[in-house]
Amino acid sequence: MMHTNRKFLKVSLIFLIFYIFTAGYYFNRVYQPWGTCDTDFSVFVRAAKSMAQKEDIYERSYLETGKDYYKYSPAFALSMIPLSKLHMHLSVPIWFLLIYIFFISSICLVKKLLEAENSKKILSKTFFFFAILMSLRFLLSVVQRVQSDCLVLILLAVFVFALFYRKDASAGCALATATMVKLTPLIFLPYLILRKKFKAAAATLFFILLYLWLPALYLGTGKNMELIKSWFLVHKTNPADYIYWFKNQSLLGATSRLLTKNTPVGLLDLDQATVNTIFILVACILFALIFICLKQRGQQDRPLYYLTDISLVLICMILFSPLGWKHTFIHLLIPHMTLLYYLMYVDPKDKIIKALVIASFFINTMLNPELTGPFSKTIQLYSNVTFGTLCLYAALLRMGCKYEDLGNHSHI
Repeated sequence: MMHTNRKFLKVSLIFLIFYIFTAGYYFNRVYQPWGTCDTDFSVFVRAAKSMAQKEDIYERSYLETGKDYYKYSPAFALSMIPLSKLHMHLSVPIWFLLIYIFFISSICLVKKLLEAENSKKILSKTFFFFAILMSLRFLLSVVQRVQSDCLVLILLAVFVFALFYRKDASAGCALATATMVKLTPLIFLPYLILRKKFKAAAATLFFILLYLWLPALYLGTGKNMELIKSWFLVHKTNPADYIYWFKNQSLLGATSRLLTKNTPVGLLDLDQATVNTIFILVACILFALIFICLKQRGQQDRPLYYLTDISLVLICMILFSPLGWKHTFIHLLIPHMTLLYYLMYVDPKDKIIKALVIASFFINTMLNPELTGPFSKTIQLYSNVTFGTLCLYAALLRMGCKYEDLGNHSHI
């Protein structure tokens, strides 16, 4: 384990040097003498300033586009007040540093789970290099937009870690906190119930209610209730054309672009209501397959099997959101690490999973705007990241099925 930690530390420090230069480049792009250009971080801190003044944080757009409203919880706005009091030239670099810490800490937590799979295995520097490389495109998108997804990532990593070791209160707290930043982690509530982890589910609900109540200490109960209602209603302000926009790589975005005539790549002439029905049907099948194929026959205490189960739900979490921007796919870090461990230390000869992982990396990372230039929009219109992520889903499902069929990790 000490050897693994040293290798991880070396890779982390080397990556930190690269990250500092990258963050400096993106900061230079958003730098303005009075603050920064509009980013998602601008929405956080401007909403926090409104919260500090006890104003409504959902009634107006905080960006010049007029389309982007604050869509996070009142509790998250309350937590961002300290950063909102700093000049943007200071708060943005602090957030950049936090993004790195969140990302590396997430790798560290998953690493600890993988070490528990087989204490004799020493994770190599190559393993950590590829873990970072496969998620790098999405991390750079988080940095470019100065987004909050790495905060959600570390909270989900804590949830995953605590849940495995049956620390239900900690798992529930972490999942509830992630939900206060983005609503998509709520998909883990039905997962917990279906996996009969009722204590963790109850803890999650308790902490969600606690977080919803906390702003009342500052705002008063009446004002807080108004904000909670506005939080759920504000999601209706998403422009309808966002669904068809080529940058939206969600499953709904992919089906809408491919099955209607509203985009240049439409293959059919279905109305949106029919497409929505197809999306719901496909989403239900993808989610149900996890529980049909992974029945946990004596394997639930195996870290790799557990991470396979969790990773499939994470992929559903990403794809089922109506809007899936590139930075939201940073959560693929956990599936990436799970599959890399399997291919490097369990069954390097599994050609099918290896082909699916390589295909995913090629589709998601190699076919990016920086490399494809004028073809980038067309590639994204055909939902390359959506299909690249579905390749990972297929690879993980195969892993889970092999556990179920063989029943013994040593035989895989």
